[in-house]
Amino acid sequence: MNFVINLLFKLFIENGATLDKLVVYFSDSLKLKPEIFYLLEQNMQFISHLQYLSLSNVAFSNIGSTTTFLRTLAKYATKIKDLKLAYNSYKASPLYYIIQIIKSQEQLRLINLNGIGYPSEFYCIISALESQKNLLQEAIIEDCIWSSEFAILKNCKNLDTFRIRNCDMKLLKILNCKISILEMDDNYRNVDVSTITQILEMSGLILKQLKLSSMLKVDEETSILELEALKSFCPNITYLNLGHIKFFTQLIEIISNLQIYNFSH
Repeated sequence: MNFVINLLFKLFIENGATLDKLVVYFSDSLKLKPEIFYLLEQNMQFISHLQYLSLSNVAFSNIGSTTTFLRTLAKYATKIKDLKLAYNSYKASPLYYIIQIIKSQEQLRLINLNGIGYPSEFYCIISALESQKNLLQEAIIEDCIWSSEFAILKNCKNLDTFRIRNCDMKLLKILNCKISILEMDDNYRNVDVSTITQILEMSGLILKQLKLSSMLKVDEETSILELEALKSFCPNITYLNLGHIKFFTQLIEIISNLQIYNFSH
């Protein structure tokens, strides 16, 4: 398999191909030959137009090849729009170049961080987004424990889509901008009504899509408070997903007063 991968890289590079999307899983078997890195240096157009990059799993036995490849990406792949990182506490050397990849981007609009094993330490990967504070429009955070590094998202002026899945809900409290698409998908409830209400009030007329999957399952009274806030502050919402919420009279009344084109539960 490693032979085939190296051969394909060589054929694509030598024949003038350009990559638009790249998904890399750094397993023990993936070891790029020095010849490939030489060809990349001589034919940088192969990765210079890359717009989507997904990186995951750095095998301990493959640090050398991984580091060289990441260094090349940081140097030449500066047009990435969507970046997905499956984070599992990278080793020091690959970590440095992942940070450099983030900092070198000229048009990054989406960051997707998928924490493997619910990490709480990110070693400046999140902090590196400071360099993208004027560009970043969407953040997807999955399976992560709260870290002070996430506070950097407060500085992202154009962030309008925020999705958190199975994360510490402290992440909600860092938002200080108007959100048009908000997704909170959690297996447990650890956020109070006031936090949700504050976010809804802050987003106001801007909020168009809202998903509160698994968030409205505790009791009817709490659900009513949140939905009343939604009606008061976010009348322009067109998509609403309330997860496993049970129907009750007030819910139907509130939804009927909203201009919702797509409702699911």
